[in-house]
Amino acid sequence: MDIPLEDQATDLIAKAQRGLGLSDRALAEKSGVTASDLRGAKSAGSDPPDVAILNKLAAALGLHAPSLVASAQRAWQPQKAQPPATFAMFNSPFGDGMTVNSYLVWDAPGGVAVAFDTGTDASKMCATLREQDLQLAAVFLTHTHHDHVEALDDLLAAGGKETPVYVSQREGGRGVQEIFDHAAFGFNGLQIEARLTRGHSPGGMTYAVTLAAVAEPRPALAFVGDALFAGSQGGVDAPLYAEALRLNRENILSLPDATILCPGHGPLTTVSEEKAHNPFYAR
Repeated sequence: MDIPLEDQATDLIAKAQRGLGLSDRALAEKSGVTASDLRGAKSAGSDPPDVAILNKLAAALGLHAPSLVASAQRAWQPQKAQPPATFAMFNSPFGDGMTVNSYLVWDAPGGVAVAFDTGTDASKMCATLREQDLQLAAVFLTHTHHDHVEALDDLLAAGGKETPVYVSQREGGRGVQEIFDHAAFGFNGLQIEARLTRGHSPGGMTYAVTLAAVAEPRPALAFVGDALFAGSQGGVDAPLYAEALRLNRENILSLPDATILCPGHGPLTTVSEEKAHNPFYAR
C-alpha cells in the first residue's frame, strides 16, 4: 500500500514552532531570518526554501537540519517495510483529502487476531477477519481522537461485542478497559507491551508487538498512533512538547532498529529510518 508522507517541511517547521510556543516574530528573531523568509519557509510553494534559511530555522527549532532540508526537497521516503504475513494495514478517509490508518495482526490463519485502532471505516478489517477465519481477541486504541475510533462500534458488531477494548487510563471511558504504561498482554502467539507516548493526546500509547512466528524474540512491530509519523510526528502543544520528545525516544526509538513502526497516518517506517531521517530525532 503506497501512502504518501503525512507531513512536509512546512508542517515540520510549524509543529516544532507550536511545540516550543514561539510566535513568528520570536522565531524570526531567534533564527536570524527575516519575517519574509520565515513566511516563505512556512508556505507550500513550488520552490523549496533556501537551504541557508532552513538551516537557521532548524537550529532555532532543535530540528536536524539535513533531514529538514531533505523533506523540503522531497528527497526522502522511508524504505518499504516488509511486515509479517499475519499483518494487515487499512487506510480510511476522513476530513478533506486526509486518511487514517488502522491495523490487524494475528498469530496464524484460523487463529486469534488483535486490532489497533479502527479508522473511520472498518469494513475491510471485518472482511479480513472473515477471510482468514480469525477470532478478534482485543482492540487496542493508541488514543481516542475521533478519526482513530470512529468505526469501533462497527468492528465490535462484527468481531463480538464482548471483545475487550483497551486504552490508556488517561483517556478511559465507558465500555473500555483502562491500562497503564508497560502493561503486558498475551494472545496465543502475540505478545504486546503498552508504552506511554503521550503528547499529541493526553494518554497516547504505543504498542510493541512480538510475534512467536518471528525467529528472533524481539518486537517486530510497534503501533505508534500519532506519536510518530514517517519523518514527522503528531502536533503537540508547548506544555507537553519536551515530554513527548523524551517519551518517543525512550519508548519508541529505543526499540530494535528493525522494528516496523505503524503510525496513525502516512506510510510504515522503521526505528532505524526515524533515527536517521526524522528531523525531530535525528542527530
